[in-house]
Amino acid sequence: RDGVEPETVVKHADTALMRAKSQGPGTVRVFTEEMNESVVKTLTMHNRIRRALDAEEFLPFFQPQVDLSTGEIVGMEALARWISPELGMVSPVEFIPVAEEYGLIDPLCDQILYAACRINKSWQDAGLSAVPVAVNISGRQFQNSRRLLQTVEAVLSETGLDPCYLELELTESSAMRDPENAIAVVAQLRDRGIACSIDDFGTGYSSLSVLKRFPIQKLKIDRSFVSDVTTDANDAAIVKAILAMAHALRMKVVAEGVETTDHLEFLRDAACDQMQGYYFSRPLPAVDMEAMFRAGRRLTLPQRD
Repeated sequence: RDGVEPETVVKHADTALMRAKSQGPGTVRVFTEEMNESVVKTLTMHNRIRRALDAEEFLPFFQPQVDLSTGEIVGMEALARWISPELGMVSPVEFIPVAEEYGLIDPLCDQILYAACRINKSWQDAGLSAVPVAVNISGRQFQNSRRLLQTVEAVLSETGLDPCYLELELTESSAMRDPENAIAVVAQLRDRGIACSIDDFGTGYSSLSVLKRFPIQKLKIDRSFVSDVTTDANDAAIVKAILAMAHALRMKVVAEGVETTDHLEFLRDAACDQMQGYYFSRPLPAVDMEAMFRAGRRLTLPQRD
């Protein structure tokens, strides 16, 4: 059942062992053919990602961030997208976890960082709106602070982008994994003129005593709270609490996942600073984001009673 050749049996045992380890201590798993299919699929994706990195197939798509008092685009987030000649558009849900598992997330993030900075500088040189671009950094990058700082310096030097137009986003969980190191790294970036924000806020385990010492300018409320903010009293209370806390700490707040007029009106009434989501725009390839800048598009804010 588990293999005729000794090598096959051992290979299958290793597969079951990896599955058991991934599901926590004390877990026992017996090999099934579905496990093997999953491993083969993951390894195939791993090899494709390596080739895609060499071919520079990973590109930034840009999602605008809009000021909720003026309706103007005041920033944008660069999101990793993979357009494969073989597979077409590959969902980040498929390639990001594999890149993280096999240690390829650093070069992938580096590729997006460089492209986002280069494109943003080209728009500014063309006389278009000068707004910051936010780029996600992985937990691995953040833990290796020396390499991160060297990479950022090299990218800014090569592209010519002013540091004030780059923002680095770190997840709440990666910031709190080693808070003292995180505070030191963010302080170094701030001294260089680069802003940092905490992404997916509300999904991790922030210590308020740590958060008050973070030299960050912005929190991003996770979309899981925003999506039900008008129908779930608990989510509404959480969003209002995050806004009150952040403003008390002199931080701006961006709400992610804004998709409806009801979302927008709730956030405006709650004094949220900025929004990001499909209500205004989905993530756009560079050519479409450039067209949006050229058209001077802005958010039409609903009239208040």
